[in-house]
Amino acid sequence: MNTDIPSGAPMGTGSLADAEGMVLVLQARALRRRLRLLARVLKGLLLVGLFAACASLALLPGQVKFHCRSKQSEAKGNLKALYVALESHLDEYDVYSDDFAALGFAPKGAKTRYRYVVTDVVAPALGRPAGFVAWAIADDSDPAHAGDVWRIDHTNTLTNVHNICEVDQW
Repeated sequence: MNTDIPSGAPMGTGSLADAEGMVLVLQARALRRRLRLLARVLKGLLLVGLFAACASLALLPGQVKFHCRSKQSEAKGNLKALYVALESHLDEYDVYSDDFAALGFAPKGAKTRYRYVVTDVVAPALGRPAGFVAWAIADDSDPAHAGDVWRIDHTNTLTNVHNICEVDQW
C-alpha cells in the first residue's frame, strides 16, 4: 500500500501509468497552444513584412528619380561654371576657347558622371556675334543614367536635350 496517501482518502481507480498519461496529454495540449500562438505571431510578422515590401516598391520609383535628378545637378552646375569660364575668356581675349586648360575649367565633383565638350565655337567677326555650345554627356559607366545629355549656349540657355530621368523606365 502507498504510504503517501492518508488513510481514509478516496482512492481512484486509475493507476500511476494513467496519471503519467494524463500529464503527458496536458503537456501536449500546452505545447499545441504554444505552437498555435507561435504560428499566429509568425503570420503577423509575415504580413507586416509583405506590407513593408509593398510600401517600399511603391516608393522606389520616386527614390530612383530623386537619385537621377541629384546626378543631373552635377551637369547643371558644371555647365554653368563652364559658361562663366567661357564668358570670362571672351571678355579677356575677345574669343571663346574650347581648351579647358586655357579656360581654367575642371569639372567639380569627387566622381564626375558626365563628359564635357565645347563645340560650335564662333569668333566674333564681320558683325557676327560670338557663340558656343557646351555639352554634358552622361558616361556609360552608370547604365541607369547613360544617355542623359545637357547643353548650354552663349545665351546662358541650359537645356536637357535627352532627359533620362523623365523616361518611364521604372
